[in-house]
Amino acid sequence: MDDRTDDRSEESTPDYTPALINDPNDNDDDQDNGGRQPIDLSGEILDAAELANLMRPRGQQAHDNNGNAEIDAQPVEAPDTQALIEANAAQAAQREADLLSEIDNQKNNYLRAVADLHNYRRRSDEEMKRIRANAAERLIKEILPLVDDLDLCIQAAKGTESYDQLITGVEAIYRKFGDALGKEGVDPVPSIGEPFNPDLHDAVMLDSESEEPDGTVTAELRKGYTMNGRLIRPALVKVAGS
Repeated sequence: MDDRTDDRSEESTPDYTPALINDPNDNDDDQDNGGRQPIDLSGEILDAAELANLMRPRGQQAHDNNGNAEIDAQPVEAPDTQALIEANAAQAAQREADLLSEIDNQKNNYLRAVADLHNYRRRSDEEMKRIRANAAERLIKEILPLVDDLDLCIQAAKGTESYDQLITGVEAIYRKFGDALGKEGVDPVPSIGEPFNPDLHDAVMLDSESEEPDGTVTAELRKGYTMNGRLIRPALVKVAGS
């Protein structure tokens, strides 16, 4: 019975064989264990920094002279918060300065445009006044000879006491006035014998005794005139009608 017990004890005892790994630094080939060495579990416990170094990619790990991984003693520098705040503040200040400069430029451009517009209006008003003055001067220069002729006609009529000579002189002056006005684009409005036109005529009397058809201008009380085709004064007329 003791022999069987011993046999069972020997059979139930597990065969613990140390796990083996390949050592890349060992170039000797051990024929007994196939080139493998048992894991050495008696080393020191790795701290967090050493563990982090070992977790790096193999090409980025730090090693000592013996080829063992070592920890980079240089600490990772935390970002300088104050420097970042100052840099952002400097950028914001620069942007604000740029915007203020652009606002000043736009304001100056606006003021220059307003000044140019004011100068343009002033020059335009002065030019219109000059044109009107020149036009009036040209018309006056054409009228003055007619005034001289009218004066000579009156003096001649007084000297001769001839009614016929006075009429002839006045009619000549009247024709010269018409020619001077025609040069400026002023033409009389046709009235007598024409159909009444409210755009050209202003009826002030109704001629009930006229044999002309109703609506016909029978008399002109004051001449009307157009200038360059635009009515500047309507004619005062008498219109036939019952």
